[in-house]
This record gives sequence, structure tokens and C-alpha cells, in this order.
Amino acid sequence: SELCFYGYWNNIRQKEKRNLRNIGTIEASAQKPLRVYLGRLAPVSDAAWAALAPFVAPKRLKKREFFVHAGDPALQVGFVAHGLLESYRSDAAGKDAVKRFCPEGSIAAPYMDLILGRASTTHLRALEPTVLLVFNYADWVAAMEKHMCLQKIGRLIAEHEFVEREERELTLLMKDARERLNDFAERHPGLLERVPANRLAAYLGINPVTLSRLRST
Repeated sequence: SELCFYGYWNNIRQKEKRNLRNIGTIEASAQKPLRVYLGRLAPVSDAAWAALAPFVAPKRLKKREFFVHAGDPALQVGFVAHGLLESYRSDAAGKDAVKRFCPEGSIAAPYMDLILGRASTTHLRALEPTVLLVFNYADWVAAMEKHMCLQKIGRLIAEHEFVEREERELTLLMKDARERLNDFAERHPGLLERVPANRLAAYLGINPVTLSRLRST
């Protein structure tokens, strides 16, 4: 039920708040990219930002370092201020399926697992040295409950997530390998040279040899 959902996250929020007391608040200038991102979706009032900002902290990741491991409690949301992450799952045989790439100016989080209040079913790993602005999902939910502008932003993010998933599903179901690569190049032109070939192949659902052949012809 809705009450159980918010009750669960309220309990998590109280625990995480105690852990954050000794972290302090980072300078407003360091948080600016997140506020700009949110403001592009909808105007953010000073009161709404003040409800979230104390819980936003920077996190630096080295190349190949994990933000989230599959099996970890899904608690945090990361805004990518600089760098690039991948979100992927591994099957029992160790084969990876890349769900998405998260470059600068995007949100990196195990969305479904956060909503369901369960352990993460995906890995989130840096493909480059990366800087995140991290906050707990529980604090985001609490701020949304009090501020309509954040509720609107949350809805817009959820709508974007739905559309992105539908488009990706249609691409995998209806298009061949070359069309998938062309679509990726058109939608994410800046990522072609940044994403390792084996990870791009895992995203497109093809093997690296096929990808190499497509790129050479």
C-alpha cells in the first residue's frame, strides 16, 4: 500500500539521516549542476531546494569503480556531474547485458529497485573517472511530499524513464544490428568514442566481432 511504501522509506531516511550528521553540507557551487538539471525540468523554489540540498554530497569514482553492486540495498540516487557510468546486469553464466549509459547531466540509479524498496538487481559502474552528486532516495521522497515543484519533476523523470525503456524495447525487438548502431550514433553521438567496444556491443545485444564489422563497413 502507499502508506507502507512511504513508511518503509521514512524508516530508511531516519537511519541515513543519522549517518549524514557528520558529513556536513558541501558548498552551494558544487551542488549547482544538480539544481540546474532539476530547474530545466521545472522551476525549483528556494524552499524545495533547501529541503534537498543538505542531503546532497559529492562522490568520486575511479574508472571501473562501482557506484552500486547488484545485491546491495538500493538506497541512493546519483546525478552525474562529470564522467560516465554504465548500468548492467549479469546472467548466471557471467554474460553482461548493458541497460544504459549515464553521461554528464543524467541520473544514475537502480530506478525499479528504489521504487520497490528492494536490493539492486543491476550494477552501476564508472567507465571513466566520475563525479556524482549523491542523495538518498528516501530524502528525495520526503522532499517531494512537501513541495509540489519536486513532485512535478519526479513525474517528468518517471515519464522520461518510461519513454526511454519503451524506445529501447522497440529497438531491440524490431531493428537489426546495423539499425541499432545507427540509432545509438544518432541519439548519443558523443558516446561512440567514449564507450568501450565490448560494452557498446553488450548494450546493442550483439557480439564485439559483429560490432567491429559494422563499424568498418
